[in-house]
Amino acid sequence: MIVNWTGTHVNGTSVVEKMATGNMMSTKTIVLVPGYNEIPDDIWNKVSATFSDIIQSGKLLVIGAKANKDTKSIENEDGTTEVVETMTEVGTPLRRLRPDQAREAVLHCFNFNTLELWLKGNANYEAETRDEIRALIKDQLEKIMSGNEPRAAGIAVK
Repeated sequence: MIVNWTGTHVNGTSVVEKMATGNMMSTKTIVLVPGYNEIPDDIWNKVSATFSDIIQSGKLLVIGAKANKDTKSIENEDGTTEVVETMTEVGTPLRRLRPDQAREAVLHCFNFNTLELWLKGNANYEAETRDEIRALIKDQLEKIMSGNEPRAAGIAVK
């Protein structure tokens, strides 16, 4: 899920999940750097309610999300089965955005990990394939690594 955090400071939240023991545990921290950020869809669907106020205020923009209806069968304690429907959001990867949208996202992304994901991809994310956009990503990464991008100041790289 690509989001654009228009605030001036880093924002974030923890993903809290119920463990097999029944205890709640923080399993991941989501950090939003000012500008464009990539959040895995499964994580976004767990934390998006946390950001509802800033989404409604227009300070956090969700880019290219689509609603997805999921159905799941759950076995109850009494042995009966029920079907549960849930709505989730599915993000549009950078490589599927229009070229003008992709350029905007890259030029206003100051999150090293997001840029690296867009460039290289991983098992769950398709890397950008357009030469022009890949060149912009590389340039943006170079600016961050060289310290020539003041909006990236203070951001931990890996």
